[in-house]
Amino acid sequence: MIKVKNLTQFYSLEPDFIKMIRILTNSSPSQDKLHKVLHNISLEIPKGEICGLIGPNGAGKTTLVKVISGLLLPSNGEILVGNEIPADLSTKFKSSIALFRGNVNTLDDGVAIIDSLEEKLVIFKKERYEDNKFVKEMIIAFEAEEFLDRTPDSLSLGQRMIMEFIYAICHK
Repeated sequence: MIKVKNLTQFYSLEPDFIKMIRILTNSSPSQDKLHKVLHNISLEIPKGEICGLIGPNGAGKTTLVKVISGLLLPSNGEILVGNEIPADLSTKFKSSIALFRGNVNTLDDGVAIIDSLEEKLVIFKKERYEDNKFVKEMIIAFEAEEFLDRTPDSLSLGQRMIMEFIYAICHK
């Protein structure tokens, strides 16, 4: 279950070097240097429900997903995913989610896909590929066995998306 209550998200419009000075001096940007991306968003998605976000470019869809997944800290508001607060980035939370975005590559182009899968499985303390029933079933279901020894840059876009998806959820 995902609960979002009164979420507001701002981005700073200041150049990066000014942001760094603010971090070092522990000062906040003025209100006119902030851009409000999300304003007072509240929603609830029950466990097991499938939800999609639609809207024009710049509507805040990706920002909302980033905040819910813990990649961005919310400026204001409350978020719960299950019983976890995403911004806390607890080990339990991180091991229970996967974020797959078709326009963002997570696999390294110069590394064989099997090596990337093995590395992620080790990081999340899961069975190695040879003993991992879930990952093997995903590979078989997507007919992707032939891609394991290849690097992502040698795959078509569709083949790469399949492998990116499997990589995103292999720790489940």
